[in-house]
Amino acid sequence: MDLDIIKDAPGGWTDPKAPAGSAGDAHPLAKDFESALDSYRDQDYVAAREKWGELSDAGHGLSMHNLAVLKWRGQGGPREREQALELFRDAGQNDVPESLHALGVVYLKGAGVPPDPAEAVRYFEAADGLDHPPSTYNLALAHLKEIGGVDDKDIGMQLMRKAAEAGLARAQYDLGTLLYQGTYGPADKKAARTWFERAADNGDAFGYYNLSLMQFAGEGGEKDHELAVLNLTEAAEMGAVPAQVRLAHLLATGEAEVRKDPVGAYVWFTVAGAFGADDALENAKRISRTLSETQLKRARQTAAAFRPKRPEIAEDKTDAPAKTDDGPSMVIDNTPGAASGGTTEKDAKAADDLLKSLEK
Repeated sequence: MDLDIIKDAPGGWTDPKAPAGSAGDAHPLAKDFESALDSYRDQDYVAAREKWGELSDAGHGLSMHNLAVLKWRGQGGPREREQALELFRDAGQNDVPESLHALGVVYLKGAGVPPDPAEAVRYFEAADGLDHPPSTYNLALAHLKEIGGVDDKDIGMQLMRKAAEAGLARAQYDLGTLLYQGTYGPADKKAARTWFERAADNGDAFGYYNLSLMQFAGEGGEKDHELAVLNLTEAAEMGAVPAQVRLAHLLATGEAEVRKDPVGAYVWFTVAGAFGADDALENAKRISRTLSETQLKRARQTAAAFRPKRPEIAEDKTDAPAKTDDGPSMVIDNTPGAASGGTTEKDAKAADDLLKSLEK
């Protein structure tokens, strides 16, 4: 649950008391809610907190959620966690799925309450019933990782697919990984490639990376070295360290029909090394001996100026640097995806790296 996300009013907000089938008048609280939202966007959190407080007193669920966010984070006033939790509960009773999801995360992580994975699952189930993709994803993980007393791999895969089909990039990535590996059923590399492509389209760096590996190898479809290099470069530019290492090797060796580019190889080894990739800086040092003084200066400047590219839609992922002595193997990287590997403990600690924290 990312509490940077404040709920907007739904499009076409109308008075719920309007006669069925009529367009209805504008919701009587719509103008006040938008005023509070404008204050929040202007970073006038004091005003936003006051306005959403008034609307919350009037029983408005969306305002309860947004006020809970501000109180949880201490924006516009003191941090009031207990009051925030009560507001999340009240908003959840008003069918605000983001609040139900927030409560699920709170109970899973034990943030302000004793950890209770089973209670967390109940909140995720309630939010999933309101078609909230992040909760659907978390519920899928609960089944697949045996958290909170649920353990049905078929249901877990169904939920993962539901979240993926709803457009959640992390679910698309994880579903691709699970299908590639055949973790909970027959492997389906064609479907895996499709889901990596969809994750990439949604701005997932490792979606681009795994898609490129499948295109290089001709897995799940035809080989396409040209497109594979483009996708690998996109992943590297977005900060996927294994992609940076792989691209550096290709540029250094000229493998996979890639034109040799020692300057580019030096840049990507240096960038990957700065992010902790094993042996990358040593490889950059070796390449530096083949460069002219002018080339080396330019390459160092380029590497120093690198900043990960920010996609339009992206989710944070934790990557693991790849060994570079012999080049990374042509395998699907399953490190970032929460469902694709790692611990199977059944408590909140097992899920600590699976779900987004309420903490800013």
